[in-house]
Amino acid sequence: MRVKPTRAFEFSSRERVSFWVLICILTCSLASIIWMHSRDSEVVILYEKEIPVLPVVDPQPEDISEPLTAPVDPNKADLNTLRRAGLSGKVASNIMRYREKGGSFRSLKDMEKIYGMTEEMLDQASSWFVFPDAKPRTPDNRSGVGEPDERMTVVQPAERFLFDPNTLDREGWIRLGVPEKAATNVIRYREKGGLFRKPEDIGKIYGMPDQLAAELQPYIQIEAQPARADEKLHSEVSAVALNGNTDLNVADAATLIDCGINKNTAWDIINYRDRLGGFYTASQLLEIKQLDSLDWQLLSSCVFIDAKQIRTMSINTAGYAELANHPYLSDRLARAIIQYRDSTGRYRSTDEMARAYRMSPAYLEKLKFYLRL
Repeated sequence: MRVKPTRAFEFSSRERVSFWVLICILTCSLASIIWMHSRDSEVVILYEKEIPVLPVVDPQPEDISEPLTAPVDPNKADLNTLRRAGLSGKVASNIMRYREKGGSFRSLKDMEKIYGMTEEMLDQASSWFVFPDAKPRTPDNRSGVGEPDERMTVVQPAERFLFDPNTLDREGWIRLGVPEKAATNVIRYREKGGLFRKPEDIGKIYGMPDQLAAELQPYIQIEAQPARADEKLHSEVSAVALNGNTDLNVADAATLIDCGINKNTAWDIINYRDRLGGFYTASQLLEIKQLDSLDWQLLSSCVFIDAKQIRTMSINTAGYAELANHPYLSDRLARAIIQYRDSTGRYRSTDEMARAYRMSPAYLEKLKFYLRL
Protein backbone atom coordinates (compact mmCIF):
# COMPACT_ATOMS: atom_id res chain seq x y z
CA MET A 1 0.00 0.00 0.00
CA ARG A 2 1.46 3.38 -0.98
CA VAL A 3 1.37 6.20 1.62
CA LYS A 4 0.76 9.70 0.29
CA PRO A 5 3.69 11.96 1.33
CA THR A 6 2.88 14.83 3.76
CA ARG A 7 3.68 18.44 2.68
CA ALA A 8 5.05 20.11 5.80
CA PHE A 9 4.87 23.70 4.47
CA GLU A 10 1.41 23.67 3.09
CA PHE A 11 -1.16 25.82 4.98
CA SER A 12 -4.82 26.18 4.74
CA SER A 13 -6.40 29.42 3.59
CA ARG A 14 -7.39 30.30 7.15
CA GLU A 15 -3.87 29.67 8.42
CA ARG A 16 -2.36 31.91 5.74
CA VAL A 17 -4.72 34.77 6.64
CA SER A 18 -3.84 34.41 10.34
CA PHE A 19 -0.13 34.45 9.49
CA TRP A 20 -0.32 37.72 7.57
CA VAL A 21 -2.48 39.34 10.25
CA LEU A 22 0.18 38.44 12.82
CA ILE A 23 2.92 39.91 10.61
CA CYS A 24 0.94 43.17 10.28
CA ILE A 25 0.44 43.41 14.04
CA LEU A 26 4.14 42.87 14.73
CA THR A 27 5.13 45.41 12.09
CA CYS A 28 2.78 48.07 13.49
CA SER A 29 3.98 47.44 17.04
CA LEU A 30 7.62 47.75 16.03
CA ALA A 31 6.95 50.95 14.07
CA SER A 32 5.08 52.42 17.05
CA ILE A 33 7.96 51.66 19.42
CA ILE A 34 10.49 53.24 17.05
CA TRP A 35 8.32 56.34 16.59
CA MET A 36 7.77 56.82 20.33
CA HIS A 37 11.50 56.50 20.99
CA SER A 38 12.40 59.06 18.35
CA ARG A 39 9.69 61.42 19.62
CA ASP A 40 10.95 61.21 23.21
CA SER A 41 14.46 62.01 22.01
CA GLU A 42 13.16 64.99 20.07
CA VAL A 43 11.23 66.26 23.10
CA VAL A 44 14.34 65.96 25.27
CA ILE A 45 16.39 67.90 22.72
CA LEU A 46 13.74 70.60 22.46
CA TYR A 47 13.44 70.77 26.22
CA GLU A 48 17.19 71.17 26.61
CA LYS A 49 17.12 74.00 24.10
CA GLU A 50 14.34 75.67 26.09
CA ILE A 51 16.33 75.67 29.35
CA PRO A 52 17.46 79.26 29.95
CA VAL A 53 20.98 80.06 31.00
CA LEU A 54 20.83 80.90 34.67
CA PRO A 55 22.44 84.20 35.63
CA VAL A 56 25.36 84.37 38.06
CA VAL A 57 24.03 84.21 41.59
CA ASP A 58 24.17 87.59 43.27
CA PRO A 59 24.89 86.87 46.92
CA GLN A 60 23.20 90.05 48.03
CA PRO A 61 19.39 89.99 48.22
CA GLU A 62 17.94 92.25 45.58
CA ASP A 63 16.31 95.43 46.85
CA ILE A 64 13.69 96.64 44.40
CA SER A 65 11.76 98.72 46.91
CA GLU A 66 13.88 101.84 46.34
CA PRO A 67 12.04 103.94 43.70
CA LEU A 68 13.79 105.19 40.59
CA THR A 69 14.52 108.90 40.49
CA ALA A 70 15.43 109.32 36.82
CA PRO A 71 14.58 107.73 33.46
CA VAL A 72 16.67 104.73 32.39
CA ASP A 73 17.71 103.22 29.08
CA PRO A 74 16.52 99.56 28.89
CA ASN A 75 19.48 98.87 26.60
CA LYS A 76 21.90 99.62 29.45
CA ALA A 77 20.00 99.14 32.72
CA ASP A 78 21.01 96.26 34.99
CA LEU A 79 18.65 93.56 36.24
CA ASN A 80 17.79 95.33 39.50
CA THR A 81 17.04 98.63 37.73
CA LEU A 82 14.72 96.89 35.27
CA ARG A 83 12.79 95.37 38.16
CA ARG A 84 12.56 98.73 39.93
CA ALA A 85 11.03 100.13 36.74
CA GLY A 86 8.10 97.74 37.20
CA LEU A 87 9.13 94.59 35.31
CA SER A 88 8.92 91.11 36.80
CA GLY A 89 12.11 89.21 37.55
CA LYS A 90 11.44 86.77 34.69
CA VAL A 91 10.90 89.51 32.11
CA ALA A 92 13.94 91.44 33.34
CA SER A 93 16.07 88.29 32.97
CA ASN A 94 14.71 87.72 29.46
CA ILE A 95 15.71 91.29 28.53
CA MET A 96 19.23 90.72 29.85
CA ARG A 97 19.58 87.51 27.79
CA TYR A 98 18.16 89.26 24.70
CA ARG A 99 20.76 92.01 25.03
CA GLU A 100 23.59 89.51 25.59
CA LYS A 101 22.70 87.96 22.21
CA GLY A 102 23.08 91.34 20.50
CA GLY A 103 19.48 92.55 20.69
CA SER A 104 18.57 96.16 21.37
CA PHE A 105 15.46 98.30 21.77
CA ARG A 106 14.67 101.47 19.84
CA SER A 107 11.19 102.00 21.25
CA LEU A 108 8.60 100.53 23.60
CA LYS A 109 7.14 98.72 20.59
CA ASP A 110 10.35 96.68 20.35
CA MET A 111 9.96 95.54 23.95
CA GLU A 112 6.58 93.91 23.29
CA LYS A 113 8.36 90.92 21.73
CA ILE A 114 10.09 90.00 25.01
CA TYR A 115 8.65 86.73 26.29
CA GLY A 116 6.44 87.29 29.34
CA MET A 117 5.96 91.03 28.74
CA THR A 118 2.38 92.13 29.39
CA GLU A 119 0.60 95.30 28.34
CA GLU A 120 0.13 96.34 31.97
CA MET A 121 3.80 95.77 32.78
CA LEU A 122 4.98 97.73 29.75
CA ASP A 123 2.57 100.56 30.52
CA GLN A 124 3.92 100.81 34.06
CA ALA A 125 7.53 100.84 32.88
CA SER A 126 6.91 103.30 30.03
CA SER A 127 7.27 106.26 32.38
CA TRP A 128 10.86 105.29 33.15
CA PHE A 129 12.22 104.00 29.83
CA VAL A 130 13.99 106.27 27.36
CA PHE A 131 15.82 105.41 24.15
CA PRO A 132 18.47 108.14 23.71
CA ASP A 133 20.49 106.17 21.14
CA ALA A 134 17.52 105.38 18.88
CA LYS A 135 17.92 106.46 15.25
CA PRO A 136 15.02 107.57 13.06
CA ARG A 137 13.49 104.80 11.00
CA THR A 138 14.10 105.20 7.29
CA PRO A 139 14.09 102.84 4.32
CA ASP A 140 17.88 103.14 4.21
CA ASN A 141 18.58 101.73 7.66
CA ARG A 142 16.38 98.66 7.09
CA SER A 143 14.64 99.23 10.42
CA GLY A 144 11.33 100.35 8.96
CA VAL A 145 9.56 101.50 5.85
CA GLY A 146 9.99 105.21 6.17
CA GLU A 147 7.95 105.40 9.37
CA PRO A 148 9.09 108.47 11.36
CA ASP A 149 10.40 107.85 14.87
CA GLU A 150 8.19 109.35 17.56
CA ARG A 151 11.08 110.90 19.46
CA MET A 152 12.44 112.62 16.35
CA THR A 153 9.16 114.23 15.26
CA VAL A 154 9.35 118.02 15.57
CA VAL A 155 6.19 119.57 17.00
CA GLN A 156 5.76 123.31 16.66
CA PRO A 157 4.84 124.73 20.10
CA ALA A 158 1.75 126.85 20.45
CA GLU A 159 3.18 128.92 23.30
CA ARG A 160 6.40 129.81 25.11
CA PHE A 161 6.51 130.67 28.82
CA LEU A 162 8.66 130.04 31.89
CA PHE A 163 7.78 126.80 33.68
CA ASP A 164 8.95 124.30 36.28
CA PRO A 165 8.79 120.73 34.86
CA ASN A 166 8.25 119.41 38.39
CA THR A 167 4.96 121.31 38.81
CA LEU A 168 3.56 122.02 35.32
CA ASP A 169 0.29 120.15 34.71
CA ARG A 170 -0.54 118.07 31.64
CA GLU A 171 -2.44 120.87 29.92
CA GLY A 172 0.53 123.17 30.37
CA TRP A 173 2.83 120.70 28.62
CA ILE A 174 0.39 120.42 25.74
CA ARG A 175 0.24 124.22 25.46
CA LEU A 176 4.00 124.13 24.98
CA GLY A 177 3.51 121.82 22.00
CA VAL A 178 4.47 118.58 23.74
CA PRO A 179 2.67 115.52 22.28
CA GLU A 180 -0.19 114.31 24.46
CA LYS A 181 1.45 110.92 25.05
CA ALA A 182 4.68 112.56 26.18
CA ALA A 183 2.74 114.94 28.44
CA THR A 184 1.03 111.94 30.03
CA ASN A 185 4.40 110.24 30.52
CA VAL A 186 5.70 113.34 32.33
CA ILE A 187 2.81 113.18 34.80
CA ARG A 188 3.28 109.43 35.34
CA TYR A 189 7.00 109.93 35.89
CA ARG A 190 6.34 112.53 38.60
CA GLU A 191 3.56 110.49 40.23
CA LYS A 192 6.05 107.65 40.72
CA GLY A 193 8.49 109.92 42.52
CA GLY A 194 10.58 111.10 39.59
CA LEU A 195 12.11 114.59 39.62
CA PHE A 196 13.65 116.83 37.00
CA ARG A 197 16.89 118.11 38.49
CA LYS A 198 18.22 119.94 35.42
CA PRO A 199 16.62 121.25 32.20
CA GLU A 200 18.21 118.53 30.06
CA ASP A 201 16.24 115.87 31.95
CA ILE A 202 13.02 116.56 30.01
CA GLY A 203 14.66 115.07 26.92
CA LYS A 204 14.68 111.68 28.64
CA ILE A 205 10.89 111.43 28.72
CA TYR A 206 9.60 108.82 26.28
CA GLY A 207 7.82 110.49 23.38
CA MET A 208 9.48 113.89 23.87
CA PRO A 209 10.82 115.15 20.51
CA ASP A 210 14.54 115.92 20.76
CA GLN A 211 14.34 119.27 19.00
CA LEU A 212 11.38 120.41 21.10
CA ALA A 213 13.19 119.44 24.31
CA ALA A 214 16.16 121.58 23.25
CA GLU A 215 13.90 124.53 22.40
CA LEU A 216 12.13 124.38 25.77
CA GLN A 217 15.25 124.23 27.96
CA PRO A 218 15.84 128.04 28.07
CA TYR A 219 12.33 128.47 29.52
CA ILE A 220 12.81 125.97 32.35
CA GLN A 221 13.16 127.24 35.92
CA ILE A 222 13.53 124.44 38.46
CA GLU A 223 12.94 125.36 42.08
CA ALA A 224 15.22 123.80 44.67
CA GLN A 225 13.73 120.48 45.75
CA PRO A 226 13.56 119.54 49.44
CA ALA A 227 15.53 116.49 50.43
CA ARG A 228 13.55 113.28 50.14
CA ALA A 229 12.37 111.84 53.44
CA ASP A 230 14.74 108.89 53.27
CA GLU A 231 17.70 111.14 52.37
CA LYS A 232 16.88 113.44 55.28
CA LEU A 233 16.60 110.52 57.69
CA HIS A 234 19.87 109.06 56.42
CA SER A 235 21.67 112.33 57.08
CA GLU A 236 20.19 112.49 60.58
CA VAL A 237 21.31 108.94 61.38
CA SER A 238 24.79 109.68 60.07
CA ALA A 239 25.11 112.92 62.05
CA VAL A 240 23.65 111.94 65.42
CA ALA A 241 25.08 109.30 67.72
CA LEU A 242 22.97 107.09 69.95
CA ASN A 243 23.46 108.33 73.50
CA GLY A 244 20.71 106.65 75.53
CA ASN A 245 20.90 104.22 78.44
CA THR A 246 19.05 101.22 76.94
CA ASP A 247 20.80 98.63 74.77
CA LEU A 248 18.75 98.32 71.58
CA ASN A 249 19.88 94.70 71.21
CA VAL A 250 18.21 93.60 74.45
CA ALA A 251 15.35 96.10 74.84
CA ASP A 252 11.81 94.73 74.76
CA ALA A 253 8.83 96.35 73.03
CA ALA A 254 7.58 98.00 76.23
CA THR A 255 10.94 99.71 76.74
CA LEU A 256 10.95 101.04 73.18
CA ILE A 257 7.38 102.30 73.59
CA ASP A 258 8.54 104.16 76.70
CA CYS A 259 11.02 105.95 74.43
CA GLY A 260 8.03 107.53 72.70
CA ILE A 261 7.59 105.47 69.52
CA ASN A 262 4.30 103.74 68.74
CA LYS A 263 3.56 100.09 69.42
CA ASN A 264 3.70 98.94 65.78
CA THR A 265 7.07 100.57 65.15
CA ALA A 266 8.44 99.08 68.36
CA TRP A 267 7.46 95.58 67.24
CA ASP A 268 8.86 96.23 63.74
CA ILE A 269 12.22 96.99 65.35
CA ILE A 270 12.06 93.92 67.61
CA ASN A 271 11.09 91.58 64.76
CA TYR A 272 13.79 92.89 62.44
CA ARG A 273 16.37 92.69 65.24
CA ASP A 274 15.43 89.06 65.87
CA ARG A 275 15.82 88.20 62.18
CA LEU A 276 19.19 89.92 62.02
CA GLY A 277 20.48 88.60 65.31
CA GLY A 278 21.03 92.14 66.57
CA PHE A 279 22.18 95.57 65.39
CA TYR A 280 25.82 96.59 65.07
CA THR A 281 25.26 100.16 63.83
CA ALA A 282 22.53 102.78 63.94
CA SER A 283 22.34 102.95 60.14
CA GLN A 284 20.69 99.51 60.12
CA LEU A 285 17.55 101.16 61.46
CA LEU A 286 17.18 102.71 58.01
CA GLU A 287 16.40 99.21 56.72
CA ILE A 288 13.11 99.35 58.65
CA LYS A 289 10.77 101.12 56.24
CA GLN A 290 8.24 102.06 58.92
CA LEU A 291 10.81 104.13 60.84
CA ASP A 292 10.47 107.88 60.27
CA SER A 293 12.46 110.95 61.30
CA LEU A 294 10.52 111.46 64.54
CA ASP A 295 11.05 107.84 65.59
CA TRP A 296 14.76 108.25 65.03
CA GLN A 297 14.94 111.40 67.14
CA LEU A 298 13.16 109.64 69.99
CA LEU A 299 15.39 106.56 69.78
CA SER A 300 18.67 108.47 69.52
CA SER A 301 18.22 109.92 73.00
CA CYS A 302 16.95 106.68 74.53
CA VAL A 303 19.08 103.74 73.31
CA PHE A 304 22.61 102.66 72.45
CA ILE A 305 23.96 99.62 70.58
CA ASP A 306 26.25 96.96 72.02
CA ALA A 307 27.43 94.80 69.12
CA LYS A 308 28.64 92.14 71.56
CA GLN A 309 25.02 91.12 72.04
CA ILE A 310 24.65 90.02 68.40
CA ARG A 311 23.57 86.41 67.86
CA THR A 312 25.80 84.72 65.26
CA MET A 313 25.35 81.70 62.97
CA SER A 314 27.90 78.99 62.26
CA ILE A 315 28.52 78.62 58.53
CA ASN A 316 29.74 75.08 59.21
CA THR A 317 26.65 73.84 61.08
CA ALA A 318 23.72 76.20 60.42
CA GLY A 319 20.83 74.69 58.46
CA TYR A 320 19.10 76.11 55.42
CA ALA A 321 16.15 77.61 57.34
CA GLU A 322 18.42 79.51 59.73
CA LEU A 323 20.60 80.89 56.93
CA ALA A 324 17.77 81.76 54.54
CA ASN A 325 15.80 83.58 57.25
CA HIS A 326 18.57 86.15 57.68
CA PRO A 327 17.78 89.44 55.88
CA TYR A 328 21.27 89.65 54.40
CA LEU A 329 21.25 86.15 52.87
CA SER A 330 19.15 85.15 49.86
CA ASP A 331 17.60 81.69 49.53
CA ARG A 332 19.99 80.79 46.72
CA LEU A 333 23.05 81.86 48.68
CA ALA A 334 21.89 79.88 51.72
CA ARG A 335 21.58 76.74 49.57
CA ALA A 336 24.94 77.42 47.91
CA ILE A 337 26.69 77.78 51.29
CA ILE A 338 25.35 74.39 52.39
CA GLN A 339 26.13 72.67 49.06
CA TYR A 340 29.71 73.96 49.08
CA ARG A 341 30.11 72.86 52.71
CA ASP A 342 28.75 69.38 51.98
CA SER A 343 30.99 68.88 48.95
CA THR A 344 34.28 70.30 50.24
CA GLY A 345 34.06 69.99 54.01
CA ARG A 346 34.24 72.69 56.65
CA TYR A 347 34.90 76.33 55.90
CA ARG A 348 38.26 77.41 57.26
CA SER A 349 37.39 81.11 57.30
CA THR A 350 34.68 83.53 56.27
CA ASP A 351 37.10 84.82 53.63
CA GLU A 352 36.98 81.37 52.01
CA MET A 353 33.21 81.70 51.73
CA ALA A 354 33.59 85.20 50.30
CA ARG A 355 35.98 83.97 47.61
CA ALA A 356 33.70 81.06 46.73
CA TYR A 357 30.78 83.36 46.00
CA ARG A 358 32.68 86.47 44.85
CA MET A 359 31.30 88.64 47.64
CA SER A 360 32.25 92.29 47.64
CA PRO A 361 34.37 93.48 50.60
CA ALA A 362 31.55 95.77 51.78
CA TYR A 363 29.02 92.93 51.72
CA LEU A 364 31.36 90.57 53.57
CA GLU A 365 32.10 93.22 56.19
CA LYS A 366 28.37 93.48 56.87
CA LEU A 367 27.94 89.71 57.07
CA LYS A 368 30.92 89.12 59.36
CA PHE A 369 29.00 90.44 62.34
CA TYR A 370 26.55 87.54 62.01
CA LEU A 371 28.76 84.61 60.97
CA ARG A 372 31.22 82.38 62.74
CA LEU A 373 32.96 79.12 61.84
